Amino acid sequence: MRFEHILTFDQEEHEKTFLYDNKAEKSGLSTACGLINGEISKLLKGTLLNGVTQADQKLAEYYQKRAENHPDDAFFNVVKGVSEAVFFATAACF
Repeated sequence: MRFEHILTFDQEEHEKTFLYDNKAEKSGLSTACGLINGEISKLLKGTLLNGVTQADQKLAEYYQKRAENHPDDAFFNVVKGVSEAVFFATAACF
């Protein structure tokens, strides 16, 4: 079976919320990679990925806590990207 997924892209939203290390030059992703490899990986460690519900619930809780403590921190795209990656990886396994 073959599936096709169309992911929309909004350039204006991307410009406002993307986690470039140097926004003027639009370069560097060490901040985003640090979030994924550090905090988010630790958060999802041990989560059973037989469905996306558990992972998304943990990511939503993490997002809410982080948004309360760091209201100016634009990390939404990282959390969304991790959620989509878990979804596609889980679907590929089944």
